[in-house]
Amino acid sequence: MRLLILTENFPPTVGGSGAWIAELYRSWPVGSVWVANEYGQAPAGYPHPVEHAPLRFPSWGVLSFAGAARYARSARRVRRLIQQQQIDLVHANRCLPEGLIASRTDRPYLCTVHGEELNSMGQSRELTWLARRVFAGASGLIATSRNTARLLHEKWSIDPQRIRIVHPGVDLERCRPGSTEEISAARQRLGWNGRKVVLTVGRLQRRKGQDMMIRALPVVRRRAGDVIYAILGEGEDKGRLRSLAEEHGVAEHVRFIAPLLPEELVAAYQAADLFVLPNRDVNGDFEGFGMVLIEAQACGTPVIAGRSGGAPETLIDGQTGRVLDASDPVSLADAATELLRDDAQHRRMAAAARRHAERRFDWQKIADAHHRALTRAARRAA
Repeated sequence: MRLLILTENFPPTVGGSGAWIAELYRSWPVGSVWVANEYGQAPAGYPHPVEHAPLRFPSWGVLSFAGAARYARSARRVRRLIQQQQIDLVHANRCLPEGLIASRTDRPYLCTVHGEELNSMGQSRELTWLARRVFAGASGLIATSRNTARLLHEKWSIDPQRIRIVHPGVDLERCRPGSTEEISAARQRLGWNGRKVVLTVGRLQRRKGQDMMIRALPVVRRRAGDVIYAILGEGEDKGRLRSLAEEHGVAEHVRFIAPLLPEELVAAYQAADLFVLPNRDVNGDFEGFGMVLIEAQACGTPVIAGRSGGAPETLIDGQTGRVLDASDPVSLADAATELLRDDAQHRRMAAAARRHAERRFDWQKIADAHHRALTRAARRAA
């Protein structure tokens, strides 16, 4: 089987959906996978060729001349790649625009649904109509969480038999608990020595919930001692978060950190005492899954996640971390304080978090299962 991936988001561009599809196919045999994305650039060491295709769209609609022309150019480029590489199957990493482009080829296609995009598509009659066309024409839909699969069935009337769940995974060799020496060095580099650290990694936007952790921080510091909150990422909410930290009197205890290289990100996971993704629904926008939660657990760091979207599926509540209503800073402060003060519970959760990542989220196991499923499907169709 020769497969073409269509994805605007792909490493080295930062983004969970791009990392998801890159790792899903990394271990497939060389010569069986091609990637088409906007930049035509492969990350260092990636085994499959990456070709350019115009996949960055200012908007996803087709009713404007510019939108229709953009789709036409993209489809022509993708059809040429299919012919050149004798592609058998196309995997579109989103419904729009990638899935609509795939539907304009003569090859069967799969479509990934990560979850967050369902809200934006559902708010437009045009995009809803286009999405339904893509879903109807796909050979199968891949949901990255049980929550997304449920929404496809309940809100979009998709037969569950057409949906397969493929959770994101983690590279267990890269994401691992750090040694005492590694953690000490990382804390020195990051300026965390002698302090307890709560870490959040993700885009600075309201649904990620960094604002709720800032609101909770004064209480956490009163109860758990000298705690700092490290916020790693960039985004449109940065100015508001800085102002909120000033308002709550914790500006000197909130550290904003620019995105790190992969090895430095792992060091931050390892060196943090607690990882928090206090995600919540904001006007229908929600967390599709939360890969950062499983990366942190693989590094042996207990986690707290909001009860929203697919995030609760990443952990075992009460064993590897806590799931809670993250729209309530009081509950968030209570949970964070408990995990920061109870050393014995923290050690148990740290060990359980690593075991959980090994059992459920090993990328190699996930990729192998996906390969077997597609191979069986291809044989049945032959």
